Amino acid sequence: MGDFKSPALQGTGNVKNVAPAPFTPSGTLHFTISVSDLDRAIEFYTNIVGASLWRRITYSAFMAVGDNFFVLSNIGYHRRPNNTGHCLIHNAFIVQGDQFDIAVAHIEANDIEIVRYEDEGHTSFVGRHAYFQDPFGN
Repeated sequence: MGDFKSPALQGTGNVKNVAPAPFTPSGTLHFTISVSDLDRAIEFYTNIVGASLWRRITYSAFMAVGDNFFVLSNIGYHRRPNNTGHCLIHNAFIVQGDQFDIAVAHIEANDIEIVRYEDEGHTSFVGRHAYFQDPFGN
């Protein structure tokens, strides 16, 4: 097969250099959300979104929601993915139906604007959807 092309794989003994083929992931381990202030982000995602802090390192915090994880990272060059009031680039968290109205009330009680709301008319996923931004435009 030859050597790997990626420098990060040079010299590794844990990855076999095999013939390439399509593959299918079995799920999502985590995703990362860029932030410019890790302490403020942990506070927001804990107090507003209801996530819990699982583990923290210098520039990242590993957060848990149910059986899923996401990472908040501040590596010094955050760029807002959305302009104020926009929500096309987003992360979606599941809130059970009986908790949805409570979640919306909690978000608004914390002076966070719901920038978009969709009732049962979402084109891809069932249920109600409320979009809002964290302090970093996510």
